[in-house]
Amino acid sequence: MVGQRFAVAPGWQLLLKDLGLSVSCLLKKAGLSADLFARQTSLAPAEYFRLWAVVHDSLGPTAPLLLGQAFSTESFSPPIFASLCSQDFNQALTRLQKYKPLIGPMRLTLNISAESTRLELHFDPAIGSLPPGLGAAELVFLVKLLRLATREQVVPLAVSMAPLPTELVPFEAFFGVRPQAGINSLTFSASDARRSFLTFDGAMWDFFEPGLNQRLAELSSKASARERLAAVLFELLPSGDSRIDTVARRLAMSRRSLQRQLAAEGTHFQAELGDARVKLARNYLGQSALSLQEIAFLLGFSDGNAFMRFFKERTGQTAGDYRQRPSQ
Repeated sequence: MVGQRFAVAPGWQLLLKDLGLSVSCLLKKAGLSADLFARQTSLAPAEYFRLWAVVHDSLGPTAPLLLGQAFSTESFSPPIFASLCSQDFNQALTRLQKYKPLIGPMRLTLNISAESTRLELHFDPAIGSLPPGLGAAELVFLVKLLRLATREQVVPLAVSMAPLPTELVPFEAFFGVRPQAGINSLTFSASDARRSFLTFDGAMWDFFEPGLNQRLAELSSKASARERLAAVLFELLPSGDSRIDTVARRLAMSRRSLQRQLAAEGTHFQAELGDARVKLARNYLGQSALSLQEIAFLLGFSDGNAFMRFFKERTGQTAGDYRQRPSQ
């Protein structure tokens, strides 16, 4: 969400020091307060992205691997600890999907079937361009989380990243499969996703859950109806169901209440749906190798032509022209 802030866990400082980085220098380069970690404050999305960009530049092209693998139990935040208390990876992902807004500007979408578990990482394009390597680092971390909890060298069925790292070999060595260009995603076999977590602890989960739910409720209460709607749309659009009734249910309100709150903020559902589609389209066109037909499907259009007409009407340029524009 545009107005959202993300907690800065004390473990960040430990992680950066473990990687041999000077925390004070990083904070200075990112334009952040020198006592950031001491105050345990929160960061706006732009600040979060600046800090990540500085860390990435300091570590180089393999930064996502270094960061994702350097995470230890000492540097985990409460939502991550809570996920380790799960019975298996599917349950852990479901919990992370719920609490991810507390710890970073990304959202998880899940497709759990009898054959496989697929997760995709999405973010709100309204908060700015995703810094290099952030999506890749999240994928590395999730694979490490699964391996840590099961004590098995689980290999995903498929990995895709947007954009692909410039140095693929070390990523292929870590994942055990060569990453492909596409939406940031991981696919696991159903049997791997259901492997029992050796870290399962029901009592610990009971301890964490009330506090996490309270923080999530506080976060939601501070957001406007437009921000809450945008967050749900960015999650639902790729699933193919962005109807107002579905959105209202996800927001735990009636269709009429949602329309009334949006009207009070000077907007309406179709306008916000259109804005969300444009922002996601620009993200897909600029940061992935997805075809126009695939993008159309992810945005809920019946065919590629409908998407291309929509994009031209809303932006004044064709999807192809936008994709070919010089990088900013």
